[in-house]
Amino acid sequence: MMKFYSKPLLCGLSLALGVACTDGGKDSSESELSKQRFASNYALDESSLVALTQFDGCNSLEGHLKGQYLRYLEERFAQQRVNHAYWLARRNRELPQAEEASSDMATEASEPQDFSKTNTQVEGVDEPDIVKTNGTHIFTATGNKVQIVKSWPAADMIALPALEFPGRVNNLFLTEDQKLVVSYFEPYVGSVYDEFYPYSFNRDKVFISSYDVSNPESPVALASWAFNGNYQSMRRIGSSIRLIQNSWGFRIDNLQTYIDTWEGNGPISMSEFDKRVDLAKAANSKAVAAAALSDILNTGGETNDVLGKTPESCQKVFSPEGIRNTGLTKVTTIELATSTVDQSAVTVPSNHVYASEKSLYITQSYSWFWRGLSNWETLSFVHRFDIQNPSSTQYLGSGSYSGYINNQFSMDEKDDVLRIAVTENIPSSEDTNEDDDIWWWRPMNTINRVITMNLVENKLQVLGKSVGLAEGEKIYSARFMGDKGYVVTFRQVDPLYTFDLTDPAAPKVVGELKIPGFSTYMHPLDEGHLLAVGNEATNEGRITGLKVSIFDVSDFANPKEKHKFIIDNGNGWNWSEALYDHHAFTYFASRKLLAIPLGGYIDRSWTSELKVFNIDTEAGISNRGSISMSDLAVYNENYGWWYSSQVRRSVFADDFIYGISNSGIRAVHNSDLAAPIKTVSFVE
Repeated sequence: MMKFYSKPLLCGLSLALGVACTDGGKDSSESELSKQRFASNYALDESSLVALTQFDGCNSLEGHLKGQYLRYLEERFAQQRVNHAYWLARRNRELPQAEEASSDMATEASEPQDFSKTNTQVEGVDEPDIVKTNGTHIFTATGNKVQIVKSWPAADMIALPALEFPGRVNNLFLTEDQKLVVSYFEPYVGSVYDEFYPYSFNRDKVFISSYDVSNPESPVALASWAFNGNYQSMRRIGSSIRLIQNSWGFRIDNLQTYIDTWEGNGPISMSEFDKRVDLAKAANSKAVAAAALSDILNTGGETNDVLGKTPESCQKVFSPEGIRNTGLTKVTTIELATSTVDQSAVTVPSNHVYASEKSLYITQSYSWFWRGLSNWETLSFVHRFDIQNPSSTQYLGSGSYSGYINNQFSMDEKDDVLRIAVTENIPSSEDTNEDDDIWWWRPMNTINRVITMNLVENKLQVLGKSVGLAEGEKIYSARFMGDKGYVVTFRQVDPLYTFDLTDPAAPKVVGELKIPGFSTYMHPLDEGHLLAVGNEATNEGRITGLKVSIFDVSDFANPKEKHKFIIDNGNGWNWSEALYDHHAFTYFASRKLLAIPLGGYIDRSWTSELKVFNIDTEAGISNRGSISMSDLAVYNENYGWWYSSQVRRSVFADDFIYGISNSGIRAVHNSDLAAPIKTVSFVE
């Protein structure tokens, strides 16, 4: 059950400040705590980890978060102590005994009849990208501008005045009623803005602006917002925008998070280490006690953040009871129709985001560095939010599972059941060399499986799990389609596994295909075929080029690689953004064409082009041609020659194809990709 805390200063904070705290007559003094502080190896109680605390006001929230952070810092020191003891022993050729573990622990008509849209995971859930189109105009993010191009008719393509911003444009949305939403970064006060690394600083703000572009020649500014925190992802359903921001740790100054273990010509002793820890803890306690709630939640300054501003907003912050790793994942809801803002948060960092039309899931993988004392698992935690109300986001519940996921495609929701493809860490059966290692520092191994979870009251519980598969490999791609799941693992060869998910309580493996190489993205063509992009490899696992494949999964128990096309420039080195970003993968179903950006070195020269393929489940995959953008290259002192010419995205409109780079857009007819119809340069 969800717990409410009303005591302003909780026991953890009291202990850290040197104040005795009792519970049921049990002594929980600092001296008693110190006996256990170096024993913890995060053999955590999962039931406590997934129980999120909700608060009745801002005082109780502040007290809880301060206590949580001090416990987190203490356990950082405990981790460092184990590592220091190990290296001291190695230095002396004496190995320490393992301490006992604690139990806490995205001729032409006036407009095209058909055009491509952003490649998204879930129909009806739009994802942000650097390029958006309405069929007649293309909007693309380049540096601090949004370039607006009248792209239809293709022969009359022309650049319109760009929108300029004081920071780096990150992503775009384009709504059905022609509202352009722009997210961009600007330096936060106190940080150094580095254009090359726009995500570098925890205090970065995310700025969002909306425009009416029903007349793209004269966009009308509608509203603007600013929110503190690192950008992680966004989603859009109708006129509702969700912004997910992530940060590690809290925003508290003058904290010591690491002990200097070297003095003079050698490492300090363990007794000296412990003395330095005590001094650091005392200083940290003062710094944490002096911090304001706005520092912890990173909501200070001139922003539209609402967390921590009212008792009601503090009730929308949830804190896991057992997770010591501190941070903040903030979900901001912007309703474009009314410009209203709502925020919810959990006080842990997060790794991945998945959204269906009704739910938003955020995950955090959590593995501790002290491997093997008693707990070999990598645990992941998933938090579910209800996003059916366009004006707000409501926390529903949390859960945990063993292992970690590859990306957002490792998750899918159907009939309120969450399906997850996970890779789990398990102890290796390899023997360790006692001269070089400690028994509890032995290597790890992996297995892979599909699990299902459902919400019971406010807890996501594991409903079912498949058998473990592909020992020693990890998941490179996954895709769920209805009651079927597809998972690709890799180490030397590429097993494609098919899963029957008809019974969520008993997911089961049905088929397996082993071929060289691996797929990093799988795209549904129809009920019986998958289109994939990845890498070809030898039987020993050496990558030899890019590969586009069609998998026949109509016989679910016997999947086959029906067709493949290998892209090799002669030296085996090619690169495509589509390998890791599905937004760069554009399949135009009405013309059966696939476009992916392609780059590589040929004769010591960087070449970038848009590669286009004919896709047919019977005839196979054939090379349609390429759109080269290399002649638009302009040297950039931060990025080099390749940056400006690098093809990033593509757009299809009827029989025309547009290659899009940071330096311009080029249009061709699909009958002759080598003959540009019109080119628009963004370079001044």
